[in-house]
Amino acid sequence: MIEDNEYRGNEFQVEEGRDEDECHAGGVTREAYKVEEVAKLLGCHPKTVRKLCKEGRIQSVKLGPRCARITRQAIEAFLTGQSLAG
Repeated sequence: MIEDNEYRGNEFQVEEGRDEDECHAGGVTREAYKVEEVAKLLGCHPKTVRKLCKEGRIQSVKLGPRCARITRQAIEAFLTGQSLAG
C-alpha cells in the first residue's frame, strides 16, 4: 500500500510500497503522463508514442514545442480501441 513519496528537484521519487502512478499530494492518482512514461507503460519507444500522438491515435496536450502530456483517459482509450472524440 501507499507509504511515502519524496520530492527531489523536478521529479517525484517513488519509494518501495508505492504505486508508480500515485503522486506526492496525499496519494492522489496522476492524470497526465510524459511521453517517456507512456512509452514505458506501453512497452515501446518514446518515438512510437510521439508518432501515435501525431497520427491522432493517442490524444495528447501540447504544452510547448518539445513538451506534451497524455491523460490517463487517453491511454485507456487507446488500449481499448475507443475514441475520445465526442
